[in-house]
Amino acid sequence: MDGFKLHGLRSLSASQINDYAVDPAIWFLNKMIKTPFQTNAAMERGKAGESGICHGLFNQKATQQECVDLALKQFDEELGLSNDPKYDAERKNIPGLVEYGLKELRQYGVPSAQQEKLVIDIPDVPVPFIGYTDLVYADHGIIVDIKTTTRMPSAISEGHSRQGAIYANSKSNYSMRFAYIKPKPSKGEDRACNVYEMSAESVSQKFAEVREIALRMNRFLLLSKDKEELAGLLVPNYENFRWNNSVIREAGRQTFGF
Repeated sequence: MDGFKLHGLRSLSASQINDYAVDPAIWFLNKMIKTPFQTNAAMERGKAGESGICHGLFNQKATQQECVDLALKQFDEELGLSNDPKYDAERKNIPGLVEYGLKELRQYGVPSAQQEKLVIDIPDVPVPFIGYTDLVYADHGIIVDIKTTTRMPSAISEGHSRQGAIYANSKSNYSMRFAYIKPKPSKGEDRACNVYEMSAESVSQKFAEVREIALRMNRFLLLSKDKEELAGLLVPNYENFRWNNSVIREAGRQTFGF
């Protein structure tokens, strides 16, 4: 049976799977209650940095400053009316993200695609997964996802691994890589971008994990047609950073009763 159809949900995504795995209540609020999305300076820093990097990858003759200016303009346009206290700090991170992202990724050459839409069917999951790749290099058989950060991870995170497994299964014989980019190198280092590749074993394991999470989501949705009844089965984890927004927090109180 299709619990997704029961509640008008037509597709899944890596972000939905990750939200449900970490805190089902935040997924419920976003997808079932459809609380308006709230952006912030950190999110827009990432999106703007990626835009500047991609501009320089597809336009190899573009100067670094041109790419930085494009990224800063996008950041300012998206947060022009924002009172986010981290606005200035995150804006200052953008030039370094563009610089080190270009330094690393221009070595790959010009990508064959950007934001390519993927539609992936997973056995026994009644709705398809939809995703958009950051970069595809068809000549090399590589998918690259850009992740901007202020702290360099030592490995691909759990959530990113689930995303990578979905993307890798959409293109047979392609490898999946994540480029983690910081605004500047750490003390004693000369690089601020690390690229990690998922192993075939990891892709297989995480893809199975994604499938199992999706199946459990389906079983949860089949418990009731009544959203209020389903909400009463969930306990929000307000220590999760996803709740660090007054609008989202208030929506949580109204939905879950506390």
